[in-house]
Amino acid sequence: MWSGDLRALRATAWLNVIAHVAGLALAPVFMRPGTPAAPLLDRLAYLAARPPGWTLAWLAWMACAVALAAFMVLLARASSAPPVRAAALVACIGAATDLVCDAVYILGLPAHARGDVAAFLTFERGLTAASQTGANGLYTLAVLLATIGLDRARVGARALGAITVAGGALLAIAGLTGSAAAAVAGTAIAIPAFLAWTLAVSSPAS
Repeated sequence: MWSGDLRALRATAWLNVIAHVAGLALAPVFMRPGTPAAPLLDRLAYLAARPPGWTLAWLAWMACAVALAAFMVLLARASSAPPVRAAALVACIGAATDLVCDAVYILGLPAHARGDVAAFLTFERGLTAASQTGANGLYTLAVLLATIGLDRARVGARALGAITVAGGALLAIAGLTGSAAAAVAGTAIAIPAFLAWTLAVSSPAS
């Protein structure tokens, strides 16, 4: 089924696990105070100070974007299926979008927190949509294409791909609706399933 370096693919799968676990660990401590989960005035004060932890947490998620794109590129090199090749391209576009959004979270959102509150909320809603709906929507499409392309993958890998797509779709919807509950649920579904999916499809038995 495969060609190319399976060890590199497997190593990148584990790199995704490490990066995403780090991002998830940092998020409730350093990111949550700057999100709509916190009271507005507290959020503005936290962001305006631009704490180092806020930057550190977003840098961890930037590492996740790079690791995800790298995995999909290596997966495309290991498979001759056109949908998997398309998935790599879509994932790279998603990662580029994600990196830009994360940089804006680090620099742009704190700057807006020091200004007009209405302008801040408008900017935040647009940034959330670009990140959750734009970047994560592209990631979701990439996983869908790759799962379809890996026609001889084990049933478990296919199921994990489907769960990842469902969680990613929920995240994309959350970006458009502004639903914090949908964002939390989408994250809780998509990320563990995606990490398990990377390990499943990089297994020599797949």
